[in-house]
Amino acid sequence: MCEHELVDPIEEKPLPESEDVGIRIPLSLGDVREDFDKKNDPCRVYDIIWNPLTVKKAIEDKNIRPVVIQLAFGHIKQKKGVDLSEKYTIPKMKYKGKTVQLQRIKGKKAPKIEEIKAQTKIFEKAIDK
Repeated sequence: MCEHELVDPIEEKPLPESEDVGIRIPLSLGDVREDFDKKNDPCRVYDIIWNPLTVKKAIEDKNIRPVVIQLAFGHIKQKKGVDLSEKYTIPKMKYKGKTVQLQRIKGKKAPKIEEIKAQTKIFEKAIDK
């Protein structure tokens, strides 16, 4: 699990017709890759990218951490059809493997285009010449 600002941050929204708050935690899941564990046995690695604020919250808030991890497991099961064991440890390593796998992250929606009258008038004068 790693972080990049292209992934949307964790978001809390009030639920309709309720006083409760819903939490949306976006992530990006890469393709599976083959590697070896610390015993040199073959293993499969899934890279998941979170927003840096999500990672910070998961590190600081011990209640959010298991939610984020379970979300990752559920996403792998849903997208890749792999049911992972619910036993996990958090290794003290920056990255597993020898190479960094590139991932395509869906970009945030671009802002709507708005007409600015001052620029329109300048453009119209340039066309008239």
